[in-house]
Amino acid sequence: ETGLHKSTVHRLLSSMCARGYVQRDAETSVYRAGMRLCEMPEDVIPAFELVKNEARKAFGNDDIFMEKFLVEPKHIEVQVLGDEYGNVVHLYERDCSLQRRYQKVVEFTPAFSVDEKVRQALYDDAVKIAKYVGYVNAGTLEFLVDRDGNHYFIEMNPRIQVEHTVTEMVTGIDLVRSQILIAEGRPLSDPDIGIPSQDAVHLNGYAIQCRVTTEDPANNFAPDTGKITAYRSAGGFGIRLDGGNAYTGAVISPYYDSLLVKVTTWDSTFEGVCRKAARAIREIHVRGVKTNMNLLPKLQVDIVVSEVDPGLVVAAANRVLHTGGAGDGKIFVSGVQDVMRVSTGEMGTAALNMEEEIA
Repeated sequence: ETGLHKSTVHRLLSSMCARGYVQRDAETSVYRAGMRLCEMPEDVIPAFELVKNEARKAFGNDDIFMEKFLVEPKHIEVQVLGDEYGNVVHLYERDCSLQRRYQKVVEFTPAFSVDEKVRQALYDDAVKIAKYVGYVNAGTLEFLVDRDGNHYFIEMNPRIQVEHTVTEMVTGIDLVRSQILIAEGRPLSDPDIGIPSQDAVHLNGYAIQCRVTTEDPANNFAPDTGKITAYRSAGGFGIRLDGGNAYTGAVISPYYDSLLVKVTTWDSTFEGVCRKAARAIREIHVRGVKTNMNLLPKLQVDIVVSEVDPGLVVAAANRVLHTGGAGDGKIFVSGVQDVMRVSTGEMGTAALNMEEEIA
């Protein structure tokens, strides 16, 4: 029995079957809480009522979305800048597919596993959307790209994002400075911003950002608190560290986000940026609180051997439990050439070989 009218049930099932919609979530939820996957028609009604009840109890509003479930999608976002005079440019894309509980962990650019034509379509749509709404300042338009190259708009974030550093590294454009100048009323062509047209924005090299957090992957990512008794940072050409409370004597409390420091690296080749990221993470030493630094090199292995499935975070965490170490640069970069072949459609045995090497 269901509280829904039979005609409503029929329309719901017909709509989902016809459109391939297999998931929905509470409209007002944060980070997509309340999501339920329906793989069979008989799953729809129980999940529908369950999610509505969850939304009603949590938010006092039982409006929900039905969305098509995308199998193994990539999470690709496009950075834009817009001024008060109708000028909008994109600053290329970031691949944010490697996530845990829909929270980004590792981001990189360019998203080389996505076909160039698809990436160009993302740029075009991002600029078109921003112009249509008259957007002013720095913003990010987020998309999902499925296995067939179809892309779906998710949302626009009207702000600077954590992962903006990789875009700054490959374009040489200071996004934080630019947004302040735009807020002052300056056009993108202003010499202090330096973007007279889209042609002035160039993509140079590769960048990766890894988020070092005070979470323990070996304990189901439980957050840790306490005082940092020792802290040593990394350095060198092409390595950028953004940290707020990463220093000796800092007290990590349970009241704020667990992000400790962002490690962003740049190089002219993907193999080179992988080496730098691995070295930077090895050089950072944090004592007094647990961190996810053992996990990050394992995640980077998955970047270079696959097209980046968010579920790989769990697999990487399991390897931490079994290997007990952070790995080394050789493991980190050994699959680079294989991933380049994967990105052009030449599927090989990279993943198998890497798993054997790690084991």
